[in-house]
Amino acid sequence: MAEQRTTPIAPRSAKPPRPTTPTRRAELAGAASSALATRTDGDAAMLCPRSRYKINAIPFNCGNIKQMNQSIVALIRPKLNLSQKESQAAHLIEHILVAPKRLKTMGVSNEFYAQNIIYHGGNVNDFYMVEYFVVRSESADAMAQMLQKHQNELHLDRDDFEKIKSALIEELTENRGEFISIAEQLSIAIFQKGSPSIRNPWNDLESVIKLTYDKTLEIFKKYNTDVALLKLSFSDYVVAKLPQIGKNVLKKPDGILELTHPWQAPGSIEFTYIIPLPQKVDLLVSTIYQKSLSDYYFGFLFQELRHKLGLVYDISTIRDYDNNTLEIYFSSSEENANKITNHIEKSLERYAPYLKEHIDHIKKRLKLYLELEWSDVSSQCLEIIETVVSGGFTETDASMLKRIDNVPLQDLINFNKLILKSLESKAISVLHKYGKVLDTKIKPFDKS
Repeated sequence: MAEQRTTPIAPRSAKPPRPTTPTRRAELAGAASSALATRTDGDAAMLCPRSRYKINAIPFNCGNIKQMNQSIVALIRPKLNLSQKESQAAHLIEHILVAPKRLKTMGVSNEFYAQNIIYHGGNVNDFYMVEYFVVRSESADAMAQMLQKHQNELHLDRDDFEKIKSALIEELTENRGEFISIAEQLSIAIFQKGSPSIRNPWNDLESVIKLTYDKTLEIFKKYNTDVALLKLSFSDYVVAKLPQIGKNVLKKPDGILELTHPWQAPGSIEFTYIIPLPQKVDLLVSTIYQKSLSDYYFGFLFQELRHKLGLVYDISTIRDYDNNTLEIYFSSSEENANKITNHIEKSLERYAPYLKEHIDHIKKRLKLYLELEWSDVSSQCLEIIETVVSGGFTETDASMLKRIDNVPLQDLINFNKLILKSLESKAISVLHKYGKVLDTKIKPFDKS
């Protein structure tokens, strides 16, 4: 299971996501949540610059892969997504698009794949579908040409259709549980009616079982429009035209929103502030700000809550481009929750003096991560694609490296003031603890 419904075709899958991120269907109708979060410690842990995932450090002896120039080539289909009425057909089409047999029909030979494609996969979420390839940069143009030439064809025969459909049924069956997931509970609670993430059932297995070959082709042709090609590298983003992507619209519940799931350990909680941001935010400023709070060594909140007080194991910051929010997340014992939330707000009021002392080190830390990001980009290519497609940001890491030293201290202090103001009036506070919320929609089914 993957939060972004990824179909990986690679030696390893993408990094596990934060389970509480609301716009991603992290658990399909009752699957695990917090057990999936990867948490690493100490000097061997690096928080990705884009800060949705925590990743293992890249070893110094990583050989030629560190020097290899890598590019992401991706085809975005904005109308094929999980918010459409035929949402589960979109999920099936995503599986079809990345099937090895289709790639061979497109002209991807075994030799080309072995020598040039580092990773490839597919993803469908509430806003768009993407098929993506991480390749040697010198082969990016060839890969892009193959994708464009075949973007209107599934290259599917009836026998392959039944096999791919059967695999999807297995995926949905494995992720079908009797409890409503935290992600679904959260989406229902905080998104206004009509938002993409709450338009359709999350695990509509029955509709997949009923899908036919002809109906699937019909749906593909209906929604396979406004296709956009991305070709991204460390120093060059080629984006002909950004697609129009739908957005969730937030509604603020009264008080703290309490959600429960039996996979949460009794006596422990996870807490998230979901903080709305203005429409225009400098990506580099927000990225430096996140690093200044949650870096293991220099992060202000990490220093305060873990290293000084020992109240938390982990505290993270997350940008969600689909909602245009910043999230501050921590896990702790239930008895310490109020103490931690009070301390976070009081600490942020003292942010400016801390930043003045450590800003140079924080910037150098972020430079290191930006330099390393494209040495193994397959582990975070979906995050980079999301930054471009949902966030609308097309600045390269090379460009951000050039201007990071010129970001004024006052811009970060002003950003922190914006966060404090939003915490007081606009932020949504979510408490996730142990409990059971039955999903009465789940019914027995017959695969035949």
